[in-house]
Order: sequence, then C-alpha cells, then structure tokens
Amino acid sequence: MADRNLASQHPDVSFSRVDPGEHSGGGVWRLRPKSGGTPIMWARTDEDADRYAETIAKIARR
Repeated sequence: MADRNLASQHPDVSFSRVDPGEHSGGGVWRLRPKSGGTPIMWARTDEDADRYAETIAKIARR
C-alpha cells in the first residue's frame, strides 16, 4: 500500500519493491525517474523513499 501512496505523491518517480537480500545495503525500495536514466536510489524505509523521490523529481525536471 505504501508504494501507491508514494507513487501518487511523486508521479515522476518509479518505485519498485526490492526482495529481501537483493540489495546488500538493506534497501527495500528502488527509485528512478520515470523518464529513465539516472539517478537510481535505494531506500531502506518509506520515509527515506519519500525524501529521495523529492530529490529525483527535482533532478528529472531540470
């Protein structure tokens, strides 16, 4: 459910859940701009994902 809330708040960012153990740093979210390219960020919590999505959206709009 959190991914729907995050996606609705940040429509320019793609959110993907990460399977346990897929990211060695413990990330549970993979974020990237929907326009493609970089940056790709990994978040450990929903709060981190929200904050990182704001950063990605700002960069993607440039």
